[in-house]
Amino acid sequence: MEIIKEDIKYINDPYSLCWLSENTNSLVIELLEENPDKIVWPSLCKNTNPKAFALLEQNPDKIDWTYLSANPNAIELLEQNLTK
Repeated sequence: MEIIKEDIKYINDPYSLCWLSENTNSLVIELLEENPDKIVWPSLCKNTNPKAFALLEQNPDKIDWTYLSANPNAIELLEQNLTK
């Protein structure tokens, strides 16, 4: 994690960024909060970590509702946005 934290500014590979955005580790979510330009939003929508939902709620314009609909932990957020 320390290596990723130090080198995140150099990570631009879409596959690696997708992996980070889907990673449920709370430390990774905190790293993404600090580096929102590295978030792959559809991948974050698949993330089941509650901290990921907080990020999504703060950025509703970036939510991919199709991916979020496949996330079993997103029921509450989906119920709050039935028109989406």
